Amino acid sequence: MEYSSTVIVRGMHKGDDGGVSMPWESKYVPDTATVVVSGSGRLSLHDMTGIAEGVTRLLEENKARRVLLDCSDADLDVKVVDVFYLPECYSKVGVPRSARIALVLPKTRQPSGMYEFYETVCRNKGYMCRLFNSQRPAEQWLGSEGPTPLPNHIPGVGQGV
Repeated sequence: MEYSSTVIVRGMHKGDDGGVSMPWESKYVPDTATVVVSGSGRLSLHDMTGIAEGVTRLLEENKARRVLLDCSDADLDVKVVDVFYLPECYSKVGVPRSARIALVLPKTRQPSGMYEFYETVCRNKGYMCRLFNSQRPAEQWLGSEGPTPLPNHIPGVGQGV
């Protein structure tokens, strides 16, 4: 999908083990008032922190509250404890709790439950977050204003959408 937008943040870090982590970029898409984050490769805790800072800046500058995290080509390379504390990172960098966060799951994800844990932790800390298997339902949800269903009612997850 093509986005008419301005790239504001790009990043790539060396991982804790010296390996290169995920190159990513964050964009604001005025047509949908959405911050879109995309990248490919290994997604580290350092990447997540940088992404959260860039997303916060874009949300504030554009008075937006929709975030699409496209992780379809990413591999999560973090510990469970890092995922648990990620919403605290969001809070520290100023991600508003009014933001709607749609995460598109990796195409090749392992059935570890790490992404579902991320969603649960975010919800428990007051962030509206949902997982999706593809971009289209994520965009539809972001454009809706209805209530956010509980994780076990998420259409598209585990259904090959």
